[in-house]
Amino acid sequence: MSLAVPPTLLTVSDAEAQQPSRPAQTPTTHPPTAPTTNAPTTTGQTGTERRQERRTRRVRRRAARRTGRSQRRQLRRKGTEDKS
Repeated sequence: MSLAVPPTLLTVSDAEAQQPSRPAQTPTTHPPTAPTTNAPTTTGQTGTERRQERRTRRVRRRAARRTGRSQRRQLRRKGTEDKS
């Protein structure tokens, strides 16, 4: 199934594409909130740096999960040996 759309509907001028996605907030409406602990600290970072940080966090999480699983496994095995 195809859809026929006139080309005039598909073109967007540069002026429309460069407009901000939301209006600027006035200080009286919503005061700025403090960043949360999970907020990324990516000010001025390149995409490569952000990816590297994500990868490092992911590797650390995986290592922590692996260590926790190993410790729980050892506790289970140790517990079954004592019951025999």
